[in-house]
Amino acid sequence: MKKAVCILTALALLCAMLPALAEGYTPGEPDPEATAQDYEGSWVCAYADLAGNMLDAQNELETLGMTSLLTLKIEDGMAFFTGMPELETEPLPVTFADGALCFQPEENVIVFTLQLLEDGALSMRFNMIEFGPVLYLFPAIMEPEA
Repeated sequence: MKKAVCILTALALLCAMLPALAEGYTPGEPDPEATAQDYEGSWVCAYADLAGNMLDAQNELETLGMTSLLTLKIEDGMAFFTGMPELETEPLPVTFADGALCFQPEENVIVFTLQLLEDGALSMRFNMIEFGPVLYLFPAIMEPEA
């Protein structure tokens, strides 16, 4: 549980440092056809919703010298994250139900929920903070290797 509190505290502080409001993005509806494997891949954190304010996360993260890229791999009920220092220290136990992927370190305790949206975005909702941020990530476009 200590790790969950550290993750949420770090991400809440990060979102509090993102001052630029974003306009023009309205999240899509959850994708009812999503599978656990659909979550795997590289994602760019583009927006953050903090208490109803949509923020331009990608530009602000880069200004702060931080990466906006998150890579996710799921294997045997564990999620492996790279690119977000708060999450990449060790694999996290996850459950997949009703089209959503949840980090659930203890029974009846869901720390964050990942959900694919019909517009192609991945929402990351933090459940344990009353005004927790919702991050919106989009598939990273990889440059072809030369």
